[in-house]
Amino acid sequence: MVAGKSADNIGFQSGGFSVAWQGTDGNEHVEGGTSIWQGIQAASPDAEFSEDGSAADAGRHRVAVVVIGERPYAEGMGDVRPPGVDVKRGSSLSTPGAGRMDPYGTTLEHAVSHPEDLAVLKRISEAGIPIVTVLVSGRPLVGNAELGLSSAFVAAWLPGSEGDGVAEVLFGEHAFQGKLSFSWPRDDAQNPNKGDGSDPLFPYGFGLSAD
Repeated sequence: MVAGKSADNIGFQSGGFSVAWQGTDGNEHVEGGTSIWQGIQAASPDAEFSEDGSAADAGRHRVAVVVIGERPYAEGMGDVRPPGVDVKRGSSLSTPGAGRMDPYGTTLEHAVSHPEDLAVLKRISEAGIPIVTVLVSGRPLVGNAELGLSSAFVAAWLPGSEGDGVAEVLFGEHAFQGKLSFSWPRDDAQNPNKGDGSDPLFPYGFGLSAD
């Protein structure tokens, strides 16, 4: 089974600065692309799509691929900053004037910014189905709650229009070879990277070997 709001959404895969400045939502804006769900469907024609995971049935589904993630953003519209820290709209933003610009969120903790993703994972986990979680994002996020519900976890970053490329790796047509280009935070207060001496959840360069 395939689930998650980002599974069948090429716009979410592509992020901001794509077809539109702040990106798009859905598949109709990108010609010739494939969503991750479409790629999985080609690799496994018997797969079933249930965006919210309500169709989860351990009698029919041996594993679930759940694609979660951020909405597209660009420039200041993607800011993560504490409450009370205001940013004024500038000339580079589409809305004129000096109005207050709301942040994307107030924390890097994905379960806080996107509780709907965690709800899908919990629903499928409670059905007794092993989960492979695929995170579509433009930055490292605190995903401890999501990791705790996953048998495997893939940081897919922003794969753009080629969701079938993600599916090909998931189904073993190509080996996982990517390494983290940023260290992965353990909590919201942590902003580690290479050589800073901190204790990230996953260090810079972490990843599965092609061997």
